Amino acid sequence: MWFRWGEGEVFHMISHYYLQRTELRMLRHQAPAASYFAENDLAMSAEMRAGTDDLCLADVASAKPSATFMANVMASKKERARRATRERATTRTKADAAKGAQTKPEGA
Repeated sequence: MWFRWGEGEVFHMISHYYLQRTELRMLRHQAPAASYFAENDLAMSAEMRAGTDDLCLADVASAKPSATFMANVMASKKERARRATRERATTRTKADAAKGAQTKPEGA
């Protein structure tokens, strides 16, 4: 859920993450997080291995949709900002052109 607030936007989602926490439905989900990386042919650095020691495959797998969602939110926000900037520039250009037309002496 999101809503506009001032000149920005608010995304309400923390409680949704809590309510939709990772469930270990299958034995595979209980496997170490490194299993997810191996299954998907993804490299893991030593730091990543150390940082995921206490995570299971389900934890890592459930993080991917969240990361994708946030990337889409940010991309959408950037696109809206670019569009707003273009619209403001167009409005300014039209306003400047209107001012110029009003200040030109007759017959010029």
